[in-house]
Amino acid sequence: MSDDWDWLIKQYNMVGNEPLAWWITAENLLVASQFLCLHSATHQLSGKEFFDLHKKLPLPDETKVYGVIQMLRGMAVEALLKGLWVDYGGTLAETGRYKKIPGTTEHQLVSLAEKVTTVINLDLSSNERSVLERLSISIVDGRYPIQKLWESKKPEKLPIWYVHRDEAIITSMISKFKSKFKLKYEL
Repeated sequence: MSDDWDWLIKQYNMVGNEPLAWWITAENLLVASQFLCLHSATHQLSGKEFFDLHKKLPLPDETKVYGVIQMLRGMAVEALLKGLWVDYGGTLAETGRYKKIPGTTEHQLVSLAEKVTTVINLDLSSNERSVLERLSISIVDGRYPIQKLWESKKPEKLPIWYVHRDEAIITSMISKFKSKFKLKYEL
């Protein structure tokens, strides 16, 4: 292999195992979700108002981005969890390849949070776990019309959002995860 390839692999490994890189990715995803929120009235609606909007066809444009907003937030939480994993000694990049957190399932935030909790206590509440489960579904639903398996979307797993309450839980949880990083980043 050439020296150029060796250098690129080292850079890949360095970035993949750098907590700040995961923090920045999370911040970028959160900023994108905030921009979408500014152009969508859905975050200001009660849960009943939000679901009533979905009964009217054609759907108003502002309701079409809600799933994408939640997908971006879920992906941001995933990036923060991965950043915490590497911050506390884990590895996510090795020999030029992404290496998932052992014993976890990709995009399953409860699984990731439980594994991260083995290196630093995240002290998750039942409400936070519930939001993480629904954000996990949103990571896929915001991109694709179906999950990999139909069982992934059984009725008890549908991501029903309690808009105001869940917004507060997501915001609080993101702040909590950020506070667990060894270095305090401000972007």
